[in-house]
Amino acid sequence: MGKRIVVNAGVTETRLAVQDGNLLTELYVERADRRSIVGNVYKGVVTNVLPGMQAAFVDIGLSKDAFLYAGDYTANLGVEEHAPDAEDVTADVDVGDAEPEPRREALAPIEEMLRKGQEVLVQVSKEPLGTKGARVTSFVSIPGRYIVYMPQARHVGVSRRIHDDAERDRLRAIVRDLPPPPGGFIVRTVAEGKGQEDLIADIGFLSRLWGQVQSRFESAQAPSLLHEEMDVTFRVVRDLFSPE
Repeated sequence: MGKRIVVNAGVTETRLAVQDGNLLTELYVERADRRSIVGNVYKGVVTNVLPGMQAAFVDIGLSKDAFLYAGDYTANLGVEEHAPDAEDVTADVDVGDAEPEPRREALAPIEEMLRKGQEVLVQVSKEPLGTKGARVTSFVSIPGRYIVYMPQARHVGVSRRIHDDAERDRLRAIVRDLPPPPGGFIVRTVAEGKGQEDLIADIGFLSRLWGQVQSRFESAQAPSLLHEEMDVTFRVVRDLFSPE
């Protein structure tokens, strides 16, 4: 029978099951009033800077201000000069598979980088929980079908779910040899066996999307949503299924 998805979509929630043959392998539930905001990109306004915590609160238009650590902030929307090269990074993970990354070392004290009222571009990295607002970062990652694009990084990684070393080297070489937009890339599991044209198309799409986000940041009034991640149905199809 192969792999398939079964979707039950109602007014209040969407339930999605992934089956491999007759075996249920994954189950997702997304409520309409609690839709995930992880991956959303916002133009926010700094409401408070906390030197003692080396963090800031940012209004992104939600009921609670988001929390931004000093190490998660950069004013640079392009490749960071301090960004490590591929040899210095362990990026061999698929999106959603990674353990939380250790907090980055801040480029400077928070009070030297941010001030109250400053507008910032941030992406939600962790959902709001209880009385806590969302955690956000200025280091953006945009997932595509085969590639995750990280505009401020340098490295090229390959999903650790691709076990064949020759295939991993092939995919890494394709991305490194392309004239892609500046930044870093992670090749996703579903890219296994795909050719150069597929990866070029995905990188081109992600580059254009990032360009749109930057343009919206320049013109939008803060706080505002610049880019919204797909709902659960489209995310699962994008992340787990290939045309075959």
